[in-house]
Amino acid sequence: MKTKAIVLGVLCSLLLALAACALGPEEGDKGEVLGEEGAEATGGGITWRREGGIAGFCDVVTVSLSGPATVASCATEPPEVRDEVELSAEQTSRLQALIDRLASFNREQGDPATADAMTITIVFLGQGEARPSEADVAAIEALANELLQEANQ
Repeated sequence: MKTKAIVLGVLCSLLLALAACALGPEEGDKGEVLGEEGAEATGGGITWRREGGIAGFCDVVTVSLSGPATVASCATEPPEVRDEVELSAEQTSRLQALIDRLASFNREQGDPATADAMTITIVFLGQGEARPSEADVAAIEALANELLQEANQ
């Protein structure tokens, strides 16, 4: 049973990564490039990736409405799943609200440091029309960090 869940988590991660490639260079493109079938097939979701920093982070959190979130280490290729986290009812509600309201987007944010630079990448598959505000991005990052912390306990 655990093996099936891990395989499902890895497949979901790969699906979200492939969908990110389909998004193209237009950030906040209202999802036309992704196509409705892609977002409907996954039900929407988030892939959050953190790399770098003084501690040498390399974490990937993948969360969708179709199952538990996966927390993986991207220190290996493909990323090694470390844990699966069941979303609480409140977390599921927050994720559903974001997916329903926001369009799909891709976002990469890095800091200007060189030796200990940190890059955070978000691939979001939404079914709405709205472009993400900074508050929306902060909410997505907060959810990913909550799930990462739960996996690390």
